[in-house]
Amino acid sequence: MKSILFTFSLFVFSLSYSQSFPIIFDSKVTTSDFIDFDGGTAIVRVNPGKTGINLSDSVARMIRDSGQIRVGSKLVLSANLDFSVNTKITMKVYTTAPIGTVVKFKLESSAGSLEVNALTTVSGPWETLEWIFAGTLTILMG
Repeated sequence: MKSILFTFSLFVFSLSYSQSFPIIFDSKVTTSDFIDFDGGTAIVRVNPGKTGINLSDSVARMIRDSGQIRVGSKLVLSANLDFSVNTKITMKVYTTAPIGTVVKFKLESSAGSLEVNALTTVSGPWETLEWIFAGTLTILMG
């Protein structure tokens, strides 16, 4: 079983059962907001490593607990993401997986999907990963 703790580096607000950027886990995002798939499980919990760049009270924990190549969990967004001005998504991540572990960020809509990878650069402390979406079209989530 591999486990990754993560927090979005921005703030959150909730509209109904869907989320909008920016997102943090100290407020309205709960475990029930996540939709898990293929053996991935996401939960919101107390931050067990409240140090360094992540002093937030709560984090989301992703547990990979299956033999599937791709497992995960998703949040449904309530609005379009427009990458013409804001071109990246950042997330604070903690993992003890080996340096160079791929963390995939996938956006999906009825029009298609888009995947961008980030590689971990440390094993142990928190780090900020970045997914750059410059040059992509507006993606409707949900």
